[in-house]
This record gives sequence, C-alpha cells and structure tokens, in this order.
Amino acid sequence: MASKLSDDKKTSVLLVERGEWDTDPFIYNTSDWYYHWGMNPTPLYIHKYFGESEPRLNGKKPINLLSNMVGGCSSMNGMVSNSGSFIFDYEKWGEITGAKENWSGEIAKGLFKEFLDDFPIYFENRNRTWLNEIGQAIERSLGYQWNRDGYIHLDPSGYSTKQFWMTPMQRRISPYSQLLKDSKALETRCNLNILVNHRAVKMEYASNWKRQVVVTGVWIQNTQTKKRWFIKVRKEVIVSMGAVETPKFLQLNGIGDKGRLESLGIPVVVDSPGVGRNLQDHTEVFYLGRSVARSLVNITYTIRNSVIDGYTIFGPRNASTQGHKYLVNIDIIQRVGYVPTFACNIESNRPESRGYVEINSKDPLADPVIFTNYYSDPRDLEYVILGLQECVQVQEELTKMGVLDPSTPIPLGPQSTRSDYTNYIIATSMTDYHLSSTVRMGHSKDPSSPLDGNLQVKGLKNVRVVDASVFPFIPGANLATPLSLLSYQAAKLIKKSTTSN
Repeated sequence: MASKLSDDKKTSVLLVERGEWDTDPFIYNTSDWYYHWGMNPTPLYIHKYFGESEPRLNGKKPINLLSNMVGGCSSMNGMVSNSGSFIFDYEKWGEITGAKENWSGEIAKGLFKEFLDDFPIYFENRNRTWLNEIGQAIERSLGYQWNRDGYIHLDPSGYSTKQFWMTPMQRRISPYSQLLKDSKALETRCNLNILVNHRAVKMEYASNWKRQVVVTGVWIQNTQTKKRWFIKVRKEVIVSMGAVETPKFLQLNGIGDKGRLESLGIPVVVDSPGVGRNLQDHTEVFYLGRSVARSLVNITYTIRNSVIDGYTIFGPRNASTQGHKYLVNIDIIQRVGYVPTFACNIESNRPESRGYVEINSKDPLADPVIFTNYYSDPRDLEYVILGLQECVQVQEELTKMGVLDPSTPIPLGPQSTRSDYTNYIIATSMTDYHLSSTVRMGHSKDPSSPLDGNLQVKGLKNVRVVDASVFPFIPGANLATPLSLLSYQAAKLIKKSTTSN
C-alpha cells in the first residue's frame, strides 16, 4: 500500500515499521524457512503470542507469531498463494458494508489482475515426482477434476498444484521485496520514507470545525532506545498492525468497548464495542500416513522442508459458488532421514467460531488477551472431519495403486470411526497463523462494526485500518494474497478520498 500511495509524487508517505531491515539471509531462503521461523524463531525477528487455553482442545494454548521485520508477515510466512473464493468474498463484503462500489466480484477480478501483473507467482510443476500418481488417486477416490487455471480465473473448484510467493529459482517474494526493494523504488522516491525499529504508541486528538474528532499526530517509540518522537499528521493515519496489535492499539487509544476502557482508566474517545471481537482463524490438522512402498523408496526429489506442497483441494466439491468450507493439501513428503511419506494438512476455511482480542493493561508493551475459541461452533469440526476423511480416501487409493506400503502403521484408515477422527483432530489441531477480522468493516449504521465500507474508523475523521483485522469474515485462503488485494483497493480508496478533499 505504501508503494501504491507513493506512486503519486505529491503524496508524502511515512511507513513506520516495528522491526528490522531484511538483512537476514534466511528471509529469502525457501528451503528451511519453517525451521528458521516456525520451529526455532529468532526473537530479533519474531514475537510470540501465547493464547488462552482452548477448552475444546484439551486446554492447549495456541502460539501465534508476529513478524518483526520490514515486510511484516510476508517476510516469514509459508509463501503459499491461493485464490480461495475472492469473488464470493467481495460480493458478500459489498452486501455487508452496503458499499458495493468498493467491494464486488468484478472489483475483485480487476484487483487480481493487478496483483498478477506485479507478482510473478510460481506454479509448482505437475510433473514433479509423485504428483501424477497423487492426481490419479484424487480423481479416482474423490471425483475432483484437474483445474490448471483455477488460480488465474479465481475458480477454486477441482484440484490443482500450489502457487507460491517465490521465484522459479526458489527465492522468496514479498510485497516489500517486489514493489520497493528490488524495483529500486526506495532509492528513487523522495516522498516515501521507512522508519524501522519504531512502533506507534499514542494518537493525539482534536476537534475540527465540524466537531469531528481528528488525529493531529502520533507518538512513536524507538523499540531499542525507547526514545519517543511526535509525528504530525497532515492527511490520514493508516493502522496496519495485524489482527492482534491493531485492536490493541485502538483500545489503548480510547477506541473500544466503553465499559472495558473505563475499567482500565483509559479515556473513551469512541465507544466501539466491536473492536477486538469477531476473532477468526484457520485451524490446521496435520496428517502423516503411510510410507512409500519399499520398491519405490529410492526415488527422491527436492522439496521445501516441513511443507506440504503438492495439490490443493477446496471442499466440499459442490461449494464453488457458496464459499468453500475446508481445504486439503496432499503430497508425499521427503524428510531428511525418513522414508518418503504420504501427508496432508486440512484447514478449516470458513470457521463459524468466534473469539476475541482485548487488552488487560494500559501498558503499550504488554500483550493482549487472545482467545481464539476453536470449534466453539460444531460445524467447524464437521468440515475438518470431511477434509480428513478425503485425505484418508486418497491414501487408500494410493495404497491400491502400489505407491504406498500397506503394512505401515497409520493413525487413521478405512476402519476408523467418527470418534477416532474427532479425537485425532482434538489432539493435533493448531493455528494456521491466519488470525483476522478483529476490527471488521461493516455497514455505516451497524454499531457492532468498528469500520465502515471505506475502511475508516467510525467516529474518527482521518484514521483507517488496512490489515487482516478488517475482513468481515476470514477469507477462504492463505491470507497473503487476499491482503495484497485489500491493500490495492485501500490505496484506491485513500487516493480518491484525498483527491476529493
């Protein structure tokens, strides 16, 4: 968004980044990203959030991650890009907000074309080892058909190889690297400044002649020296801190539930009870099944460690126009020191369960309370069971084809009961790191939505939110691409607003 806004030389943009520059070589190394960021995160670049105990997951406390580097989470995520159901999402958002001029299926198509022009998304080669066999098993056991251009045409029906934010040479792509760093935009745009190792802590308010509350400036703090600076605001403040930090920042600045804020001694600027509510996340269940037949063990190939690439299925099969409820990633993975093994991960795409994010302190450095409330709506569990059953069906078909070893012990198989599936899901469910929807946009007359259809904070004249927190409901896809489309549209809305004013 900073790149798109600073296209106009008359517009001055200051981007305040909490983290470091992207100097760590592991940022762009795709081969062992999961070990570096997921299993062994570096505190310099990653901040861990510990969620509340989940009552339906035997009290487990989910751990979520915040990226402390330029580019945000796109500099340390799994690099997966899928189209999900963008057209469905944008149509529904237009209905929910009453702003169909901003959010519609046709607008989504146009934004996606812009996105593809900017980002050379990498498509996995279908001829890679095992993919032909897996594709045959999917078609025979589940009836899904190959959909090579589903991503391009925003049609997630059928099954297809995965798409990645990386080059064919296996180098990570992020919005920062593609639009600012590698394009040399930072070197040529005097109207764009990036300030690293700083965080916004406090907004200053005043009233204009129309008696509207206006933010006149923002106090920012150096994360290393703790020194504070005051930044005067000429036009707008755009909050892009993510689904945890954005509601926290707004609540600390008097925008939230009146009773909660008063109990903490925070002066109320806007009584907005929806701030921090409506938290949604994609749960993920990882399944490791049968190993490859012994006669085929010596067939090896290169794969990104600890990642299921291969094929993606959006299910159920008849839901292409209604928004898919789950996805299944299927592959045979090659782990160092192990026999190649059949694997899936199942993601709850359209969760009905809702949680919350709320502060319990006035300290801007204290983490908020995060309660994701997984599976509080029983429909979410049902859809994950369906996805896991499809995974097992493909496993059994590959066994019949002679690809997998039938003697391998497996956690789930043809004889497994519903109770077996439920217990497996409860034991293995975790976050897919897709927290969203905590400062959702809605209709201008809806008191429960903190934002209107222009992404503006209701009750404030010149503050918008542009990040994963604004979605009325979580997109049915990995969030990197939906967030890019959102940023493109937000830049258009901001330019239109500042031009008209």
